[in-house]
Amino acid sequence: MKHPTALRGLELGYGILGIATTSWAVMRLPGAWYLPTTGLVIAAAILSFYSIRLNDPVRLPGAMPIEMATLLLAPPAVSILVAASTNLFTSIRYRRNATRTLFNVANLAIPNGLAASWLHLAIEPRPGPLSIPRDLLPVATAILIRMIANLLGTAGILKLEGKIAGGYWQYVKESLGDEWRSGGFGIRILPLLMALAFPVAGWWALLLGALLQIAIGGSMQRYQERIERQTLLDGLTGLGNRKAWDQYRRSQQRSPHLVAVLDVNGLKRTNDTYGHDRGDEILMDLAQRLVASIDHRWQGSRVFRVGGDEFVIATPGTDGYVKFCSDVEDVGMEYSQNWARRGVPASISVGFASVPTDAADLAVAFTVADHRMYRVKSGSVDGAEGVSD
Repeated sequence: MKHPTALRGLELGYGILGIATTSWAVMRLPGAWYLPTTGLVIAAAILSFYSIRLNDPVRLPGAMPIEMATLLLAPPAVSILVAASTNLFTSIRYRRNATRTLFNVANLAIPNGLAASWLHLAIEPRPGPLSIPRDLLPVATAILIRMIANLLGTAGILKLEGKIAGGYWQYVKESLGDEWRSGGFGIRILPLLMALAFPVAGWWALLLGALLQIAIGGSMQRYQERIERQTLLDGLTGLGNRKAWDQYRRSQQRSPHLVAVLDVNGLKRTNDTYGHDRGDEILMDLAQRLVASIDHRWQGSRVFRVGGDEFVIATPGTDGYVKFCSDVEDVGMEYSQNWARRGVPASISVGFASVPTDAADLAVAFTVADHRMYRVKSGSVDGAEGVSD
């Protein structure tokens, strides 16, 4: 359930706190750091076009190495300004509205301010060379403070947007676990190694650490994307599975579509009579025919296997409804004739619907088409139910 008033209140209130934090940083910026801070802010702007997605909704901005290096090696004011600039440029890039931009700026400036304040108290003087083992624990604690503070703000926004099903604190706890398992905390620790090497190798250590962070983070993102793609595929047919269909209908939701729901008739009987290998074979054959025929004739079409013997075809647009129905039914006829020649009674039932003619969105269109399919299966009516082109 969304809470728009509370959401805007959180964005604005947290944003004002962020403005106060960054204003303090501007006033407390040491004169010797004016030019370096300007260079770091420009670098953060350039790197805002690059990001690493560890998990949803967490993205590590490309300027993360710079942020962490300034947190560990620069005065607190510098750390706050660089962090605020990072999310400012990122929000501009993604065209966030004014209140969300204020929130995003605050959601890095404030955590960096807290972490920098902790380091200022734990390590004296600041800035100064860091060493092991003396500074290992306070630096790791600072990074953890920054990560948790940032997550608390993000969780608040997601909760008010209705994107968190469970409780707020449960989500925070689970997200911290995900961060640990996905390497989020580990990749944030890399700047610690950079900072510890700084007294010996200087800025070359920071450059090398930044390159390592980007390379490792990029590899993690590519690996995660590959895993996610696999979780969206049906293992037997290679089509998109139910999860992929759910994602698709949410992303398209109310856009005009033609929808067909197909069900293989008598699959259980086929499995019992001819064996599960033959049942798998008729499913794979139908999937291949649908992809080869519908994808070829209807640009942008997607075919999903959403159940054991149930398939969905979603085609953007509403033009050519009758031809779409005819093409799908032709595939079904060719499919059943092919298997009849081989002595296997394989056939399909199909129901159709469209958005917005039959339903306001894809979820309802699926329900309508599914209902019509079952009526066809019982032999009562035509699946298109007389909808004209």
